[in-house]
Amino acid sequence: MKLSDYVIHFLETLHVKDVFLLSGGGMMHLLDSLAQSRQIQPYYNLNEQATSICGDAYAQFQNEMSVCMVTTGPGGTNAITGVVSAYQDSTPMLVISGQVKRADFAPKGVRVYGAQEVNITGLVENVTKYAVTVTEPEKIRYHLEKAVYLATHGRRGPVWVDLPLDVQSAEVDLEKLKGYEEEHPLCKPAEKTLEKIVTDLKAAKKPAVLLGHGVVASHAHHFVHELSQLLQIPIMATWRGKELLPEEHPYYFGSPGSQAPRYSNFILQRSDFLLIVGSRLDWSLTAFDEPGFAPNAKKYIVDIDQAEMDKLHMKLEEKICCDAGTFLSLFILELKKQAYQFRDSSNWLESCREWKHQYPIYHERMELDTQGVWGYDFAKALTSYSDNEDVFVASPTGRVCIAMNLGIALKGTQRFVAPRGLGSMGYALPSAIGVCIASNRRRTICFEGDGSLQHNIQELQLIVTYQLPIKLFIYNNRGYSSIYGMQNTHFRHRLAGCTPESGVILPSLKRIAEAYGISYACISSSAELKQGVQKALKDEAPLICEVVGDIRFEEIPRTQTRVHEDGTITSSSMEDLYPFIDSTKGERETI
Repeated sequence: MKLSDYVIHFLETLHVKDVFLLSGGGMMHLLDSLAQSRQIQPYYNLNEQATSICGDAYAQFQNEMSVCMVTTGPGGTNAITGVVSAYQDSTPMLVISGQVKRADFAPKGVRVYGAQEVNITGLVENVTKYAVTVTEPEKIRYHLEKAVYLATHGRRGPVWVDLPLDVQSAEVDLEKLKGYEEEHPLCKPAEKTLEKIVTDLKAAKKPAVLLGHGVVASHAHHFVHELSQLLQIPIMATWRGKELLPEEHPYYFGSPGSQAPRYSNFILQRSDFLLIVGSRLDWSLTAFDEPGFAPNAKKYIVDIDQAEMDKLHMKLEEKICCDAGTFLSLFILELKKQAYQFRDSSNWLESCREWKHQYPIYHERMELDTQGVWGYDFAKALTSYSDNEDVFVASPTGRVCIAMNLGIALKGTQRFVAPRGLGSMGYALPSAIGVCIASNRRRTICFEGDGSLQHNIQELQLIVTYQLPIKLFIYNNRGYSSIYGMQNTHFRHRLAGCTPESGVILPSLKRIAEAYGISYACISSSAELKQGVQKALKDEAPLICEVVGDIRFEEIPRTQTRVHEDGTITSSSMEDLYPFIDSTKGERETI
């Protein structure tokens, strides 16, 4: 069998249904073999960065490995941004690249010899779990099986297999191809550790749980619902664990962190016991103040990556290196064994529910002389008028990122995909495409910034080419609002490269929609919000809807330096978010 045909056959045996790619000469044999497949649907991007981003988002929705293909040289280098993001987000993704034929490899000391030659595996080896250039055709099965195994086991992540042209076209004897065999031992917590956690939990008066994406990655959603009924204590989730519990769940209390609902941080910071499962506690959660994170709580952390726990500078009762799903299954058994029941002698749950009622995210706003649409108002409208089966895609950066992650309240069977990774501009549009395809074309609602859209604007054509039911809402605040806010805060309103006046001019969204043949709508003020969102969501037809905002809107609530009356400056704690409120609010005499 021709090796490129074997590669496609291998993917078919894995039940791969979709592949993202951009055609190129360096992958011509792979391209021809893929075109002959009756099982795999190719989706042709218009830039390889979008190829890897589509693959990242597709895998996040499916919670399974995705597949991308790119050509040699710039095809591979263009794809690196999406691969880095997948690596940081622990997304399983297989990238297969073309490469110049082996005879055209550059000799040692020569920068380039073959046409568009790049040592791509040398570039990506630090941002993948496995990267290999296959120079021996008879080892193709071994390398593919190893790549897939590593992508999907342990802490998951992207892998890269690079195939020179003459390797792609080589003939291989299927009976002589050797496979890859390796088993990682299943790590699980010691019985004494589980007993100790439950003992401390029983003694706690203000216990809480924080769940992260590791729970999602381990397919442990069902354990979360059972856990909530057994514990009956506050459960919070990171942004990437947002869909683990619906907003109206009686024990769900949002996502804490440096930008968060006040009630989530009140609960976190006042807890006396905190179980953290499947979260690496990055800076967005700890606000760069690890010692001040839940400072009064006995903290247990469960993560599949020991290094992520070892990096933390906070007091922890124990670090448990374990798959989140494995831990939850055993922890639930221990709770049942000990007949655990939370005795709320301090009115802890009542306090938590009062905070959630008193400080909803939709009440957070800036009073400005503007008719522009406030991000949380827009998110609330999307929540109200979306269908129960819709899928949301959040941009990983800027004002729209905060609005979606904090403002969307999930209902029914809605899904929420929130790539974080690098926080790269241009990520939302190809992410929406990948998610829409992964969801079998469920209506996909995406909120993106006007500046960020420009970074992968060419992918609008895929919405038209494949007639994808994507509602793309573009927040027009005439520039880069995050940069604008940063320069106002740190450089006394000296602006550079963030507004039309400082050098950044963005094109008309209406003309862009017309150019791509996509229907256009505009919500130009808060007064038009309700009717505009209802009209935009009345069907499944592709749509670009411009939402006019104001660049002066800030990401609130958030941690921020506080200037006191005596002129001294201190960093605000996580329970003291900007805009600052009376420090006595949120307190109860009973806790």
